[in-house]
Amino acid sequence: MFHFLSKLSFSAKTIIGVALIEICAFTALILTETAIVRDTNQSLYEESTREISELFTSSITNAVITFDIAEVESAITQFMQRETVLSVSVMADDDRVMASQTVAALSEYEYLFDVQVPIIVDQQSFGWVELTYDMAIIHENSNLAKLLGFQIAIGGLLLVAFFSYMLGRYLTCRIRALSKSVESIAKGDLNSEVKVTGHDEISQFASLLESMRKELVEAKLDMTRSQENLALQVENKTKELQQALTLSEKSKQREADVFAILGHEIRTPVSIIMMELESRESINLNRIRSNVEHTLSLIDDMSLVARAGSGRDLNIDIVNLSELFSGLVTSYRQQAYAQGIRLVDQLDLDEIKVKSSDKALRQIVSNLLRNAIVHSQCKTLSISADLHRINRSTARLEVSVTDDGSGIIPELQARVFDSFTRGNDKTVGTGIGLSVCKELVTNMGGELVLESDGKTGSRFYFTLLLEIEEADDSLSTPELSSVEHSVLEGLSVLVVEDNLTIQLLTKKMLESKGASVVTASNGDEGLHKTKLHSFDLILSDLMMPVMDGAEMIKTLRSMDVDCLMIGVTAATIGGERDQLLKAGADLVLAKPLKIDSVEAFLLSQSVKIISS
Repeated sequence: MFHFLSKLSFSAKTIIGVALIEICAFTALILTETAIVRDTNQSLYEESTREISELFTSSITNAVITFDIAEVESAITQFMQRETVLSVSVMADDDRVMASQTVAALSEYEYLFDVQVPIIVDQQSFGWVELTYDMAIIHENSNLAKLLGFQIAIGGLLLVAFFSYMLGRYLTCRIRALSKSVESIAKGDLNSEVKVTGHDEISQFASLLESMRKELVEAKLDMTRSQENLALQVENKTKELQQALTLSEKSKQREADVFAILGHEIRTPVSIIMMELESRESINLNRIRSNVEHTLSLIDDMSLVARAGSGRDLNIDIVNLSELFSGLVTSYRQQAYAQGIRLVDQLDLDEIKVKSSDKALRQIVSNLLRNAIVHSQCKTLSISADLHRINRSTARLEVSVTDDGSGIIPELQARVFDSFTRGNDKTVGTGIGLSVCKELVTNMGGELVLESDGKTGSRFYFTLLLEIEEADDSLSTPELSSVEHSVLEGLSVLVVEDNLTIQLLTKKMLESKGASVVTASNGDEGLHKTKLHSFDLILSDLMMPVMDGAEMIKTLRSMDVDCLMIGVTAATIGGERDQLLKAGADLVLAKPLKIDSVEAFLLSQSVKIISS
């Protein structure tokens, strides 16, 4: 039964359900109504028959009192003509039957009603009248009413069924529309809008469904945007990884090229030195010195490249530009001549001294000249340097190095100042000279510029604003040559160096200037000897076992040791200089140690030495 009902449509279920409800309701109504009608009619009929019976009794009372039997029978005969009267009997007080008439076969009648009316006159009983009535008409009327009720019920049922059908179609039509919308949403079609009509429960459900559809549309859009963003991020990350991989591969190759370049450039002068030393016939000390200076210059270049962009402070000196440029031109003229190049100089510097970095200026001009001699393939190389006084305290230095070689192609000009970038000739040079020049000129407040059409030569030039050093004889610093004795003479010096060869050579160099020298092989040993002796000057290496130079100097300063301390290091590429200065060193010099640099520093600190 329930399986059958489950297969029916909502409309059919609605019709059947309403029909069953109506059938039950109409049946109960008809049965109740029939019973009420029957009971009511029966009560009315019984009351009516009693009244008629009493009237009949009243009409024959006189005849009964007078025992007029004929009149009684005549009255009975007339009364029996009523359709529903079946039997009339008049009984005397002594139970004698005065008159009686009865319809034959009373047993054929199903519904009978007996009435007994007493005959009383002046409170004296003279007998009674017994009457029998036919009640069939009451039941016939009840059955007729029942039939009519069922007919009305069937009509009402059909009418209700019709309206139920229409209601079912109306409801199912809206439900089917909602079902299609749900099915579309389930399949992913979110473009069809769910129609909302009315304010009933189905409309509320449709409204909720439309809200859900809109939320799904928004969620789908968000998901689409998220997927697009994710795809874009994945694509970007993939590109970044590919670029990083490419950059890593290029970096590895560049690193290999750098080490190959440095190996070649360092090995070449070292090989020359070794060959000179192994030559027993004659040793060219000038050639050895030149190659040593070339190697040290390369190390200085590497130091600047390693610290590019760090804004490294430059040591400011009193520089005689005329002497500086003249010396450089003289030193490179022979090298240019050996390459078949004519070096032309145009120097207009006078004898003006300026405040600048002597080492930086030498390194810039040297790199520019050497780079042109090695790479330009020129016939004529020109250097010009002009110093123009702007006011009493400031001058503008303009320097230009020009060659008539093959020029620098435009593709290379964009990266010519990058470290380890070399031109077409891949066998000569480190590729760091121009980047060092660029770094130094920038740190000095200028800009190094390249001009070249890529065919007929190149020109490198820069301009610097320099402070003029006014001559003052009363405050001039004595030159080393004017000092009769070395400032090291008579000083007590502690040399802290772990390399025994350098330790021995440094000791001999200082003792040759008249200093008294004590040596130590590490910082801890240096601390111990400082506690035992008082020194005028301490020279300390940086990298040593047990305790390095920076830690030793820092410890000595914390012990209020105020003698002059010079840090010495061969590691000039990293931050060793700053490390020693931060620890408390007064000066940091690079290896190999030059005695002139030590004497110049001591001369500038003569006041401290005298007071000590």
